[in-house]
Amino acid sequence: MSSASPSFSLPPRDGERPRTGDALPHLQLSQKSPDDVREALKRWVLTTLPEVEERDTRISVRTTRAWFLADETPVLDDVEFMPPPGGREFAHVHLDGSMHLCVSEDAIHEIVRKDWGEPHPLKDQGVNEVLFYAPRSMAELPFAQQAIAEAYYYTTGRTVGE
Repeated sequence: MSSASPSFSLPPRDGERPRTGDALPHLQLSQKSPDDVREALKRWVLTTLPEVEERDTRISVRTTRAWFLADETPVLDDVEFMPPPGGREFAHVHLDGSMHLCVSEDAIHEIVRKDWGEPHPLKDQGVNEVLFYAPRSMAELPFAQQAIAEAYYYTTGRTVGE
């Protein structure tokens, strides 16, 4: 799926971009999420997105919590999940509150253009992920939720609430 969901549109992000590392693992180094914001985000995912399970990530650092589609959940034919192959990890949240998401090229463009994130350093090597910057407050939480909902749409073709 190369296009974003019809309703995916973010406002421009206020302030400067956070610092991020230039080596793997690709993490955010400044402007981290407060614990309550990160925990609210995790709760929202598990109570809002059907057939999503939270587990240890298969690809990132140990403190990262990942979201997987349940094995029985139908996925779109051209979906690319996070490496390594054979998994259904479509998003994960780091301890700093930033997230890697598998989304369409259109969604990556929207996230980057509006200063909410940056492409994964291995994007040119086929890693279909974008780093979505950590929500810095409860006011920014809905934009992170919208981005995760977009990753869910990319993998399932379903919008939140369907």
